[in-house]
Amino acid sequence: MAASPQQGQGQGWPAPNRVKVYKLSDESGQWTDKGTGFINVEYMEQSDSMGILVVAEDSDKILLAHKIQHNDQYSRSEESTIITWNDSALGTDVAISFQESAGCEHIWRQLNEVQKEVERRMRGHEGVVGPEFQFADDKPIDLPLPDMSNLEELAKVINVANNREQLGPALMKPEWIPKLIDLFKQCEDLDSEAELKHIF
Repeated sequence: MAASPQQGQGQGWPAPNRVKVYKLSDESGQWTDKGTGFINVEYMEQSDSMGILVVAEDSDKILLAHKIQHNDQYSRSEESTIITWNDSALGTDVAISFQESAGCEHIWRQLNEVQKEVERRMRGHEGVVGPEFQFADDKPIDLPLPDMSNLEELAKVINVANNREQLGPALMKPEWIPKLIDLFKQCEDLDSEAELKHIF
């Protein structure tokens, strides 16, 4: 049995969508590192389907373009930062290794959401798996006003937000940004390094 690809632990990896792509070599039976890039679950025009797309971090090269199908068997052990599956188009096993569990959890939820929608369409039900597809977590996020007790949780929510539009309604509240600025000043006055890190 091939050794598992390494959990993402590269220094300087920005959260949450920076990943390493691995493919299982037929010749050696070992996982081969195919590069580091940024992952997204999105509509792929070329295949007219929703899929997993990984673009190299240092170029526009596509490291992986995988069409999500109803019968694909995706695997992720509890709290793991690695998602694996057998890619029938490539004829081999593929593994995506995330630096952070939050990013892995986010993509895992989207992957399952798309697969369920594909299954619905296969059974003759109406469903959207084209460019109009909207993830449940694309809906606006209602952020509470920041204070000392919730800074860490707010930082986690903001880091895994799928796009800026999710945060817009909350951040546009008249009191939200001024409250954060006041909190920043308080943290500076108290030399509270942990809270300052969450703000940044």
